[in-house]
Amino acid sequence: MPYDFEADVQLLQGVLSTAAHDLGGLSSALGLRADAMSASLASADAAALRAVTEEARRLGRQLRRLRGPHVGSTGNNSLAPVGERRLSEWIMLLQRFGGPVLGRGVVLEPSAGDGMMGAEVEHALTFGALALFHAVRETRGDQSVVVAVRADCVRDADAADVVDVTIDVRWSGSAPLGELAANRWYLHARSVVERQGLEWHADGEPNDAFVVRIGRSGATYSSSEGEKHSF
Repeated sequence: MPYDFEADVQLLQGVLSTAAHDLGGLSSALGLRADAMSASLASADAAALRAVTEEARRLGRQLRRLRGPHVGSTGNNSLAPVGERRLSEWIMLLQRFGGPVLGRGVVLEPSAGDGMMGAEVEHALTFGALALFHAVRETRGDQSVVVAVRADCVRDADAADVVDVTIDVRWSGSAPLGELAANRWYLHARSVVERQGLEWHADGEPNDAFVVRIGRSGATYSSSEGEKHSF
């Protein structure tokens, strides 16, 4: 009988939900304690305790969003992230979890414009980006790499705002483009994105940047030279 990796994924989503829920409870308790102790603490200590509390809350929210909008038969969908999130919040999530995936010797430079994205699109972009980061880590050798991620909202053919993400990978030496394109994590990244109905466009030359653009079919965007293009 083949191993059921999908079952593992669903179980892990349940674990993430539980961890996020418990972390939220702990941060709430810590926040109440910080408020009660604030009168007897130095202002710097009280501010530090509140900062730790807020960081714990933020991590709990990010874990809940990381587990995705669907759990399946093994989990509780009431804990699933719903609604829309700011692009800046997604960039913060990617910065927290993307850096460790890329590893040492890689600089991650994330940025975002104004705009929102839904939970399902966010989930696809998160795991697509993390899988691409894994491919970069496996193929970069001993080169230094800079990965710049930019998230924006653009207009599609129906004048609706859709998400446009650019991932710009720059190697210190010759870019291993062939090896990267054949990497299993790269192929998985593209599959995750396209299953959500998003377009994946990749372009690159040796000794130059490798650029991935992710967006919705029919949307227009501007290149670095200011030219208009469509997905």
